[in-house]
Amino acid sequence: MRIPLEGLLVAGLLLALPGRARPTVAVVVGVLLGLLTIVKILDMVFFVALSRPFNPVIDRGYFRSAKGLLTDAIGRQQATVFLTVVTVVTVVHVAVLVCTPLAMLRLTRLVARHRHTSTRTVAAVGVAWIVFAAFGLRFVHSTPVAATSAAGVAVEHARQVRAGIEDRQAFVRPPPSTRSATPQAPTSGR
Repeated sequence: MRIPLEGLLVAGLLLALPGRARPTVAVVVGVLLGLLTIVKILDMVFFVALSRPFNPVIDRGYFRSAKGLLTDAIGRQQATVFLTVVTVVTVVHVAVLVCTPLAMLRLTRLVARHRHTSTRTVAAVGVAWIVFAAFGLRFVHSTPVAATSAAGVAVEHARQVRAGIEDRQAFVRPPPSTRSATPQAPTSGR
């Protein structure tokens, strides 16, 4: 069992916002949560395949060359089956990006309808989160109950994207021009 700090903060924000702003914030948070879910799934796949997390800047190229690589490695029929599975997974990713904001809108309406109970619940779970974080309580050996992992994943991937873009720009940028190594004859003032 984990209590995500990010979930508490979003619930508190939705309770504090005026009625008209709630749906907009819920959709934005839902899209971000959907993207984070997709990135975490890609991280798991890349850890299994390459023993490292997914890097959105560098790893995009792998998707383009996958069909040729698979066909050469396992044959045309198995590659077609695998790419069909990948297509289904892509459809699931799109569904995550659509359904997560819809779920956030539903949750927002529920929180607004039961504002008093929602406020008490968020406050009680927030106090529990603080206590669990202060004492480092863990129900499973390595997993803390008071979790901040979603923010950590988002921050780490943002750093990876930034570093990847900077690396790519440094690679594409032409080297500084070099001056001629031959000395110029001095000009006389006559």
